[in-house]
Amino acid sequence: VTRVRPINETERALGNDPCIVVEDSLVRVSSFRSSGVSSHHGADPHHPHLTQRTKEFPFFDSCVSADDNQDSAFEKFGVPELLDDALAGTNVTLFAYGQTGSGKTYTIHGIIPRSLQHLFERMSGDSLGAGLGGYGYGYDGCPPAYESTAPAAPAATDSIVCGASFCEIYNDSIYDLLFSSNRPLKLKWDAGEGFHTPDIHIQPCNTLQDALAVLDLGNKRRRQRSHCLNAESSRSHAILTIYLFDRDDRDDTGDRDDRGDRHRATTKSTKIHFVDLAGSERLKESGNATAACPLAIKETANINKSLFLLGNVISAIAANQPRHLIPYRDTKLTKMLFGSMMHPSKCLMIACCSPSEGAVTESLGTLDYANRLASADAIPVVHVEDRDAMLIASLKRENRVLKEEIRILRGGG
Repeated sequence: VTRVRPINETERALGNDPCIVVEDSLVRVSSFRSSGVSSHHGADPHHPHLTQRTKEFPFFDSCVSADDNQDSAFEKFGVPELLDDALAGTNVTLFAYGQTGSGKTYTIHGIIPRSLQHLFERMSGDSLGAGLGGYGYGYDGCPPAYESTAPAAPAATDSIVCGASFCEIYNDSIYDLLFSSNRPLKLKWDAGEGFHTPDIHIQPCNTLQDALAVLDLGNKRRRQRSHCLNAESSRSHAILTIYLFDRDDRDDTGDRDDRGDRHRATTKSTKIHFVDLAGSERLKESGNATAACPLAIKETANINKSLFLLGNVISAIAANQPRHLIPYRDTKLTKMLFGSMMHPSKCLMIACCSPSEGAVTESLGTLDYANRLASADAIPVVHVEDRDAMLIASLKRENRVLKEEIRILRGGG
């Protein structure tokens, strides 16, 4: 899907008019350039002094224009349906991509609080229409102050337990945003979980306000820097993960195995990742090339490198290359997101674009990038834990017993 933000006054002051048109599932990019001729003549493609460059992207699932508000974007992107899939046991990832200043953070932080509200409404069965309390981009007012709700009755149902973690990838190192520590987290590989950070803090969330407090705390600690293209440019990739553990008590028969252990109910463990990617940028245009602090140059280099490598992974997935040929081990960002773009997961990419004619090259690159991801098919499966693990363990024990009996029989014969 794609979203085109409104043009701003700075872009207009530079003489850049809108060059992107959104029509249902179609995005049309048109640029008219000629020396000494205003782009206002672009309405007439036959003007003798203008050269028209037009490219259409007709295959997006949904397109959101500058006229759509946050609520409309949330619905048009199909986020409620994805969240319902997550509650049914399918891993889900939502991430925003685009040039710096294209509206990624505004978009993803409009989606997150609405997603959290949707999840807790589904889990509790009650409407939480006023539960956001004025939180987030697109709302009026300030984020709610954190107040522990542990003594109160959980908003979720008895069968669903909810938790949240929040981390950032800064200069290819992972940091826990829920703790003010300069020590990066270790990224480890596990055959069952894939790449994961075992030491990351998972905050239990009994209510919607608990989850919003996690989001608020992480956003305050995320690294930002001001430059020519964006007054509040994110200098890291941020990943908010919501964990859902759903135990179906109807399957709990109370039976015990041969060691006396009680069979537990089937448990579905689901993760929902909200990813706010830092924006791609050019040093010359952002002003970081002449910055007094060399750290700004290093940040830009790491951001662009990780996004380039993520593009390589997306291209390999879209080309249906074998898993061992996909270069997902080249950076921590691709290691963490690889499982989200492959089976067993559902992935929503929101391509964010500036409508400015001055950013047409970057917008075309963003839309081409999104088209590559649209070609990558993910096969969703439900994550069911414990029952399968117990069955395997039981079969292994039975296998050991049979082998011992055969050994004894052969010895006795």
